[in-house]
Amino acid sequence: MLGFAGSDYEKVRSDFRKVADPYTGREIFVVPPIVPDWGVIHAIRADENGNVVCSALESDRLAVLAAKRTIVTVEA
Repeated sequence: MLGFAGSDYEKVRSDFRKVADPYTGREIFVVPPIVPDWGVIHAIRADENGNVVCSALESDRLAVLAAKRTIVTVEA
């Protein structure tokens, strides 16, 4: 993340690291992933077994994969 360059983040966040960008060689910050407790998405359909059909939104897929647990809402 180039926006952190010159900031005090590395002093206050020990989990932020400076590394060499493998493409440019410039020094950049890398940060740990966000792991939310819950992800909430809205599905198109669901069945009584809990299977859902989701939209093609990449943000929905990423929310489900990142979260420890997921809440899915579906229209009746």
